[in-house]
Amino acid sequence: MNIVISGDNTGRLLKYDPKSNEVEVLVDGLAFANGLAMSTDGTYLLLAETTTGKILRYWIKTPKASTLEEVVQLPWFPDNIKMSPRGGFWVGLHAKRGKIAEWSISYPWLRRLILKLPMRHVQRASWLLNRLGRQVIALRLNEDGKMMEAISVHGAIQKVFKSVSEVEERDGSLWIGSVMAPFLGIYKL
Repeated sequence: MNIVISGDNTGRLLKYDPKSNEVEVLVDGLAFANGLAMSTDGTYLLLAETTTGKILRYWIKTPKASTLEEVVQLPWFPDNIKMSPRGGFWVGLHAKRGKIAEWSISYPWLRRLILKLPMRHVQRASWLLNRLGRQVIALRLNEDGKMMEAISVHGAIQKVFKSVSEVEERDGSLWIGSVMAPFLGIYKL
């Protein structure tokens, strides 16, 4: 939460060459880069940028090589990204981008104030603001960022599938990991 509220943008995409043992910075200035997947044809990488809620595409083998573009802006905090065997890609969603995050990103003076508060108060307020309604835990998006499928939960099941950090599709099910749970959840598609 501190990384999101502080606006830290020190994330980087690095390329390591095992032959030369050198590391090259491909992209810097990323705000909580938190997921990376390669396209099935190897022409681009998808990056989940948690703080901004963006999915970015870094082109590898096309005339656009070495360029970065925004695929989609989400109203949630994306946490990891995986290609789907049925096409498109799955994005795990940690939480909805609440008012506290939006305000702290938009107003630096408020960011400084929030960072001075005990983190337990900020977490409690954020949790309360996000408890309303259904909780979307994962999205399957096409390569242009259009939603193909959304998995949402409500009621008691929200306690099981909270703070999703990983979604992997296998054999007609989603295997779901969470930074808050000591187990994997399985969601039948």
